[in-house]
Amino acid sequence: MGGAPPKLASLSFQLINIKSLIPFNLEFHPSNYSKWRELFFVALRRFNLMHHVDGKPNSTQEADWDQNDSMIVSWIYSSISDEVLGHILTPGTSTQALWSAIESLYRDNKQARILSLETELHNTSQGDMAIMAYCQRMKSIVDSLSDLG
Repeated sequence: MGGAPPKLASLSFQLINIKSLIPFNLEFHPSNYSKWRELFFVALRRFNLMHHVDGKPNSTQEADWDQNDSMIVSWIYSSISDEVLGHILTPGTSTQALWSAIESLYRDNKQARILSLETELHNTSQGDMAIMAYCQRMKSIVDSLSDLG
């Protein structure tokens, strides 16, 4: 009736709670795009699903492509903040289109964002912040700069 049952490998990743692999949401402020992206790539590589994001053909394209692609889209939606979701939510989108939208969101207006972050980095002083809070703030700015490439 419904064709062949899904392969065991396909079922194994569909049972994964993405929060167990990416324990935080993608946020705008402070930007954690680089960390989120890397953990997402680890999850995709773990299940041999990178081709859904990078568009490179897989030597063993899975037969249940649409089902797997929908699962990855749901992983992405469940691992981003409501603010980010509001900017990228598109009914019926594919993983690759959704991934491109996220990358554009974090990499557009690159020069203006770099200038703003560099100014913030230059003007940030410890003041009455504890040393740990100051170091975390500085690291957050540097990480945001790193997100921009």
